[in-house]
Amino acid sequence: MDAITPILNKLGLDATFFTQFVIIIFLYVILRFIFVGKLQFVLEQREQQTGKKLLNAEEKFKKANVFAEEFTNKIQEAHADAHEKLFLRKKEIEKKASEIIFGAENRAENEFEAKVKEIRKEFDAKKKGLSSDVEKLSEELIKKIT
Repeated sequence: MDAITPILNKLGLDATFFTQFVIIIFLYVILRFIFVGKLQFVLEQREQQTGKKLLNAEEKFKKANVFAEEFTNKIQEAHADAHEKLFLRKKEIEKKASEIIFGAENRAENEFEAKVKEIRKEFDAKKKGLSSDVEKLSEELIKKIT
């Protein structure tokens, strides 16, 4: 031990070193008990709470995704229904327009046929009148010639 003492003295370590070492170890144990234990407890509590909040956040995120998907599906269904109703309404309007046009065509055709019949009657009447006039004129002409 005599050989170690001069080396320790040159390093600045004297007999109070062991006393200081014991005091430091004692303070370490006390401070560890007072501060580190409490700090460890606080850190573990925070980790547990953070873990629970993370799980809750993940559950809420999943629910939000489910709601978003349902919302998207409902919007698509509403869009499809609106498109179908629009198509049916357009078809009804086209059908009514077709009926109106067809009815107008039939009325116009009936009026045209009625006018044609009326004109033919007038034509036939005038034709008969003219043919009787032609016969009279031809008889008069024959009488004048003879």
